[in-house]
Amino acid sequence: WSLWQFSLLKEKAIPIFDQMEEAAKQENFSAATVAAQQFLELWLSYEGKLIPFVRRDPLEAIGSCAARLPSLAEHEDVADYAAAVQELRYRFEELWESEIPMLRNLI
Repeated sequence: WSLWQFSLLKEKAIPIFDQMEEAAKQENFSAATVAAQQFLELWLSYEGKLIPFVRRDPLEAIGSCAARLPSLAEHEDVADYAAAVQELRYRFEELWESEIPMLRNLI
């Protein structure tokens, strides 16, 4: 169930990551703010479904990073915003890879 929920989240999150990265490259802070807020709302809607099944530390790290993004975009801090987007994508992908039932994750 948790993998199914996480896969649904991933399908929706990846395009938002791309939007956030593109907005940072173009220094389009209004689009960056909208995309960051969109991801935060998406994350908050799925986080509660993942808590019972996924390790808590990675979830907290993703939530913390997602919570910072709208503020960074609103304050037009392009360098920190772009770095936070990259960190968020990395943590998200790392969590996905760690939750897939593969031999390297089970040992």
